[in-house]
This record gives sequence, structure tokens and C-alpha cells, in this order.
Amino acid sequence: MNHGLTLEDADRLLDPIVDFPELGAAFERIRPITDFRKDDAEARVLYICRRIQPDATNGTGAALADGNDDLFVLKCKVQAPSVLAGGLTTPIPGPSEHTKDELKALQKFSDTRSPGLPHLIAWKTAVQDQRGPMPGGYIVYVVMTLMPGQHLMDLKFWSMEDALREEIRDAFTPAIRCDEAQPDLFQAL
Repeated sequence: MNHGLTLEDADRLLDPIVDFPELGAAFERIRPITDFRKDDAEARVLYICRRIQPDATNGTGAALADGNDDLFVLKCKVQAPSVLAGGLTTPIPGPSEHTKDELKALQKFSDTRSPGLPHLIAWKTAVQDQRGPMPGGYIVYVVMTLMPGQHLMDLKFWSMEDALREEIRDAFTPAIRCDEAQPDLFQAL
């Protein structure tokens, strides 16, 4: 459920280029790969993005000249007022506890060089302006590696035969736990 949030809302609210000065790079949104969806107190949208070299003079960027113009995933999470009784309705600096857990997992995948799982590239928080669903609330930008293959929902995972779904789950479980002998998830597909 998106609670009335649209991709146009995301375009107005989110930076088209997210700068990471500590990396000496920025990431430019190319196209959305999900809708702007809202759960209880957080909206999120995912984009395909590319790494660019920031231009300090005008705030725009150019593709990296070294040919390192790989694609990444940019996940944007935006604090939104809770619709639940007793839910969060005041701005916090962010990220949410759920996002903190996600960042820890992505960092672990990076640290262990886990194959078949996304790796954390960079993340940062920003503050929503008056255009946001909760002015003063957080925006979290997370850049991670883009995984090859097809999205399980595009493959109609829930309509697959039970045996095939179990085979995919069996391949996923050791990978997500960062076991030593990790299967390649994409062999299961």
C-alpha cells in the first residue's frame, strides 16, 4: 500500500544525485524499480543508479571517465507519520530500527564478501524539507550492489510449484547466514 505516495512525490522529495564526499563520488538516480510504497511509519522506493564523479562547481555530475560506470541500487527510505494508534508521529533523526538492521546485514555481506547477496556501498541520512510527508523527519539513502538475475516476484515465486520454491529457499538460507560453503543463489533459478 502506498498511502497516496507516488513516484512523482519521490522525484520532488529525493535528491536526483546523492553525494558521498567521503567516497569522492556521487550516485545519480536513473530509473525507479519499485513504486513509492509506505508501510506504517516509513515510505521507500528503489532506483537503479550509477556512480558519477561529482562536480563541485555546479552540483551536477559526470559519468566516471575510468569506465567504472557500473549500475547500483539506491534505496531511499523516508519517515512518514504512523497511521497506527500510538505510532510515531514526530520527526526522528533516523534511520529506523528496521533500516539499522538492514544496514548491519548489508555491511556483513560486504565484510564477508558473500556471493549472491547485495553489498553495502554507502549510506547517509538527510532531513526532509516541507515537501516531505513528515517535515523534519529523516531520509535515508542506501547504495548497494545490483544483483544479477530476475526478481522473484517477476518470476511469480508464489505461483511456483512447492518443490521449486523450497529449492530456492534452500539455496537462499545458507547465503543469508553467510555460511562458509555458500551456494550460488542464481544456480537455483
